Amino acid sequence: MEESRLALLFNISDVKQITGNGIRAKLRKYIERIATRALDILGGFVGCMCVIPIMIAVLINNLKDGDFGPIFFKQERIGKNGKLFKMYKFRTMVKDADKKLEELLEKDEVARKEYKKYKKLKNDPRVTRFGAFLRKTSLDEFPQFLNVLKGDMTLVGPRPYLPREKEDMGSYYDYIIKHKPGITGYWQISR
Repeated sequence: MEESRLALLFNISDVKQITGNGIRAKLRKYIERIATRALDILGGFVGCMCVIPIMIAVLINNLKDGDFGPIFFKQERIGKNGKLFKMYKFRTMVKDADKKLEELLEKDEVARKEYKKYKKLKNDPRVTRFGAFLRKTSLDEFPQFLNVLKGDMTLVGPRPYLPREKEDMGSYYDYIIKHKPGITGYWQISR
């Protein structure tokens, strides 16, 4: 009777696999998930408190430059298990930047190669004056703490890829989507 309860509790088809070590491993994994989420919530909350003064600075600088567009930029990204989600950032580019990128990459072969390799352009002509400062200091990433609070992202994890970059991930796709994308991680700090 006890074995069948354990099998239901841990969703294991073969009760014989349940050993002291198996239960401890599952319990450890469960505790790790809870601790990671708790840390994400705490970090996300602190990060969101930092977003408020940055948001005010972005608004003032955008208005000063005559930019009356939205402060935030939302973009669809690939999340855990391949589920798409909206990722938030401070808008650092002119309006309709995606359309202008397509036009630029169509005309400029050097820019096209650079974008294909790095997924961004070093001297991107679409970036606004204050947007360049936000990018240089990585302050444009702070709204992603909202994604962490929502549970779409985590503090440390793989890069949040765009749907159009799925084929670039190649054979790593299945491994990457096993994890929530992170605000920071190896890819983000190596650029």
